[in-house]
Amino acid sequence: DANTNVLITDGVNVIENSASSCGGGIYSKGTLSLNGAKVNQNIAGSGGGIYIYGGKVFIYGNTMIGEDDSAYSEENKLATSSSYGNKATSFCGGIYNYSGLLAIGYSSYTSETDNTPAEFTGKICRNYAGAVNGGITSRATTVIGSGTISYNNGSSYGGGVYVCNISGSTFIMNGGSIEHNNAPRGAGLYITENGNATINGGSISYNTATNSSYGGGGIYLYKSSSYTATLNIYGGTISNNTAASGNGGAIYAINGCSFNMKGSAYIPYGVEGVTGAGKNDLYLTDGMTVNISGQLTPPDACTDGIVAAIQPETYTAGTSLLTLASSPDPTTTLEAEAGKFAVVPSGSTSEWAVSEEGKLVSGIPASSAASAISSLTTSGSVTIYGSVSTDQLQAIAAAIKALPSDVNVYLDLSQTSLTEIPDNAFKDCARLT
Repeated sequence: DANTNVLITDGVNVIENSASSCGGGIYSKGTLSLNGAKVNQNIAGSGGGIYIYGGKVFIYGNTMIGEDDSAYSEENKLATSSSYGNKATSFCGGIYNYSGLLAIGYSSYTSETDNTPAEFTGKICRNYAGAVNGGITSRATTVIGSGTISYNNGSSYGGGVYVCNISGSTFIMNGGSIEHNNAPRGAGLYITENGNATINGGSISYNTATNSSYGGGGIYLYKSSSYTATLNIYGGTISNNTAASGNGGAIYAINGCSFNMKGSAYIPYGVEGVTGAGKNDLYLTDGMTVNISGQLTPPDACTDGIVAAIQPETYTAGTSLLTLASSPDPTTTLEAEAGKFAVVPSGSTSEWAVSEEGKLVSGIPASSAASAISSLTTSGSVTIYGSVSTDQLQAIAAAIKALPSDVNVYLDLSQTSLTEIPDNAFKDCARLT
């Protein structure tokens, strides 16, 4: 009932129940607090463990929604249709927030500035869905402050969390972890149907998208003819996620969606030190860009200063990869932020980069040009991108003059900031062709 207020504490188990429609374990319309309860082995059409319809559900303490993976060997931790914590034959094995508030790691929550954090040391784990999303489906307002969402499995879209905005609300992640979940696409987080997801903290890691054509091991951002989706990453770490397709191990973003980054957002390229397409890369379909909505301040773990590696759908020089918000907060420029992104090597060359204008370029920066020219032992070409200072131009000319007589160099400056070549810049450069 909408007027009820129920607390379920440690030692109370909701086990082995079923519903033909919604809420195999619990169907909640009022205010429900779970502090140490266990919701396990329940089955429904939608919301195998819990179904929220207009109420408020707070989860904290050592509550377990599903099963603890520690009871299983590594190869058997992931939920399946025959081995699961909770199960849905259709939508969402764990918790389906249809229209209400789901606050994980809080004992009360009104807004981001009016809430009471309460540590969630339990898990939402090993839940399975026969159709869409294993762990949590968020159709309304869902906030995560702490806890673990892991080893959930969705047979089509979404493994850990599925976000849509049909009820006009949003998904916020301030802490906790979404890890070791599986789905054909969007294994960690799948955002669709005007869904709006904001990541301020926590981690999304070791999730796997199994589809051979799509991706989004960590996050899948979906756009159709009817709706779009929004992703804001302002903090937290997205790491060690994999896409079997080779497209977007970390994030797969479709053109027409909104993708904003700022703050301490960090998406380290590669999985356990191994790099390549599909290994925690950021995949942008043609026309899609990352919007820089404020200054990026990489965490201490980002030792190389690179916050993400972009894999564009098509490698064409001049393609826009980054844009800048009209009023970035904190204030910054595209030139200041572009160098914090790398580009996943294509099959033909490893010399792709993001220019100071946020565009895809091939070649090397001017700071490396003189050294590259000096290392030539046979005739070849050198392509330079970005800004070129007078000192760098002089160093490039000196390197050309010092080349052996049988080594010529073709110098491509078309992707630099130079609008004209200064007079006599390359005077006496006989090896320049």
